[in-house]
Amino acid sequence: RTAGATKTSLDGTALKELTAMLGMQVPPQKIECYDISHTQGDVAVGSRVVFINGRPQPQLYRKFNIRTVEGVDDYASLEEVLERRFRHVWMDSNGSMVDEDDPWSMPDLIVIDGGVGQLGAAVKGMLKASILPRVPSVGTALVAAEQDGEIVEEVIGEVESFKYSRSVDVCSLAKNHEEVFQYGRSSAVNDSPDSAALLLLRSLRDESHRFALKAHRQRRSKLAGLRP
Repeated sequence: RTAGATKTSLDGTALKELTAMLGMQVPPQKIECYDISHTQGDVAVGSRVVFINGRPQPQLYRKFNIRTVEGVDDYASLEEVLERRFRHVWMDSNGSMVDEDDPWSMPDLIVIDGGVGQLGAAVKGMLKASILPRVPSVGTALVAAEQDGEIVEEVIGEVESFKYSRSVDVCSLAKNHEEVFQYGRSSAVNDSPDSAALLLLRSLRDESHRFALKAHRQRRSKLAGLRP
């Protein structure tokens, strides 16, 4: 078996495991991962990396210079980035979406670098752009929705209305114990930190972190060159 065939087989296994772990109906083809990089809150940059069928697609990577946040606040930065990203999905105020071949087309899965707090912040930004997190239809205990309900109610009060919306699966990967958290579920959803699915999520997380750090350093160097 060639190396390429082996890699394709591993990608397929990882995507199948990920589908089962997150209670998705079909394997996610397009996965986006987000991270924030800054120096003590200064010159913060958000990153988006995209994997399609388990493979990185650098031509679809994007960086977001944080505009609305001052100081160290990764939650607010993630909220801003996810809102800005998903506003690109909509072509007009009638709910028409960009074509599938557009760089801003809908993903099948969103991955956030972080834990429950970062996940909640990302969901808040998504809601502001009329994108709803899909609640998994699996036979495990769901969150009582008390906290999530507060988030939704708070955000809906800030936007004009949900005249149109789409939903997408969203999860986060926490560094400390390599735990996967999913919106709508009360505890980590992974049993092992070394499964094929986790290796794929870690690849996404590490690539997003690398790209965010690179973008942050480039922006910091550019600004330093402009200072007298």
